[in-house]
Amino acid sequence: MKLSKQILVPALMVVIVALTGCSKETATISDADFYKYICKSIVDSYIAIYNQNIAGNPAGAVDETVSGPLGGTVHITGNTYSSGTLTTIDLIYNLTGAENQYQSGDWKVNITLTGDVSSNGSFSSSYVSENYQSSNLIVHGTVTYKNTTRNVDMSDNVNISRTTNAINALIFGHSVSY
Repeated sequence: MKLSKQILVPALMVVIVALTGCSKETATISDADFYKYICKSIVDSYIAIYNQNIAGNPAGAVDETVSGPLGGTVHITGNTYSSGTLTTIDLIYNLTGAENQYQSGDWKVNITLTGDVSSNGSFSSSYVSENYQSSNLIVHGTVTYKNTTRNVDMSDNVNISRTTNAINALIFGHSVSY
């Protein structure tokens, strides 16, 4: 009897540790975070397209076909205006497979954008008031948080308002604010 207790108690301890101490938490991606990070990636794509191709050029008419941030093409048309330090834009981005990657901490978003997007507003080094609108933006890719990935395969209206202090959006029927 003594021998069986000597074996049974340590065996139970091993089983308890195995069941409780070795559990691995699985990260989840809530809908709120999923759409927030898609929005962040879309905004990052538009800013990259503008900064890589329009910023620093003289104000005036724009009609250029360029590469997306990481591939694909973007046909940019419209006008830019400059008044002192304030830049005002009225642009259309015709995106065809425009690829981008957005990363922040444990979050990583890889997206490909296709569709027409209007970009209107004004900004300076200390002020932003800009809107991005698309009646049928197509977005494919992935949102990854730690070891969990959700696929993105959507097309619908996307309306994003970017100000100095916040972004408010309605993307694919979901409200996003940050």
